[in-house]
Amino acid sequence: MSSLIFPMLWITHLKISWSSTISQDIRRELGMSTFEEGELKLATITRKCEKCDNDEFEYTRKQMRSADEGQTTFLTCTKCRDTITEN
Repeated sequence: MSSLIFPMLWITHLKISWSSTISQDIRRELGMSTFEEGELKLATITRKCEKCDNDEFEYTRKQMRSADEGQTTFLTCTKCRDTITEN
């Protein structure tokens, strides 16, 4: 009778795990490619560098504080590697 009232109760106590081989099989069956190692290409933005007059910056964003505040943007000049941080 309790399994009819709480049919999902027993599932919360199961530990589910799988090997990387199984996850590779799942990716192959779904047609998903695996992450290939290589050079990471950062997003770029057009902005004038005050130090070298270059007009291209690479940027990344990161959540530095609590979730209710905006992300912090880190800009790096592609020529002189000068960095700018914006909140």
